[in-house]
Order: sequence, then C-alpha cells, then structure tokens
Amino acid sequence: MLLAFALQAAVVVTPPAPPPAADSFGERAFAHFSREPVLSHVSESVDAAFSTEPRPDAPIGYALRLTRREPSHPATIVWAESRTCPAVRPALMAMRAVAMPHPYVSGIDPPGAMVVDGTEYRLRAEAGYAHGRPAWIDIGTNRDTPLAAWVDHSLAALARCWSPVPPGPAPRVFLTP
Repeated sequence: MLLAFALQAAVVVTPPAPPPAADSFGERAFAHFSREPVLSHVSESVDAAFSTEPRPDAPIGYALRLTRREPSHPATIVWAESRTCPAVRPALMAMRAVAMPHPYVSGIDPPGAMVVDGTEYRLRAEAGYAHGRPAWIDIGTNRDTPLAAWVDHSLAALARCWSPVPPGPAPRVFLTP
C-alpha cells in the first residue's frame, strides 16, 4: 500500500503542449491527398488551395504544397502553381473523376481483403451532392484502386513542377482604355 502511494507521488502530470502555430496555407486548402508506402515509412502529402482570388475576368490560380516526410530526416516542402505548371489544373480536374468506394455494412457485405503491406492513399476534399448541398469526403485506400491510380498519376505529372520557393502573389494587370 505504501508502495502504491509512493508511486502515485512520483508521477508528474504535465500540462498538454500548446497547439502548433496556425498554418494559413493548410487552413485555406480545399483538398489534401497523400500516399505512404507502409514498409518504407516515407510519406508524400499534397495540399491544394487557391493562389489567386477568384475574379470574373481571370481564371482561378491554384497552388500545391508537397510535404515529404521520411524517418530521421526533416520534412521537405516544395511548391507548384498553376501559373507556372500546366499540370496543376488537369491533376485537380482529374480528382473530380476518381471513382468513389461504396460503404460496406458489416455482417451484410462481404469483408474486403486484408492488406498488411502496400501503400496507404488518402483523399480529403470539399465535395457536394448532385442537388448542390456541400459536403466533405475523406477516403483511404490501398494499391490497385482508382484513388491510388489518380494519386500516382498526379504526382508523376507534377514531378517537374515542384520548387522550394512558395508561390508569390499574382501579378497585377492594369488595363488601359
């Protein structure tokens, strides 16, 4: 009994760490996709956000931030922008065509195949129903799925676009009469 009291007295309760500083790019992101091979523990995640304000006289600009994480190395962050990389817009447009999985009901639907290795693919994005009601989707899959194919294809198409320099503000255009 005395040992239990001594152990309780030795336990130091520390307050929780403060939340990390706000990430303004991440907060503005309308989509996030990633892949993480299970055995290599190297992850690549992309956040997509507007790089320009929507205007009726110009196309919307998009910025992508790729974060690579691997064990024992600091995260690497690189950027791509639709004004300088023609692959950005098609990659985002193709996201709209990714076939979505259907929910399973345990006990009614057959269980899916268990995969213990492979690659985890994720997509979290703004979405909407046919009648316009907004929603969010958040799906995760493994290899050999439509999501995996889209992520792999998008990252390959964007490979030459990444730069360590974040996109700057859109240039101002002045029209003369």
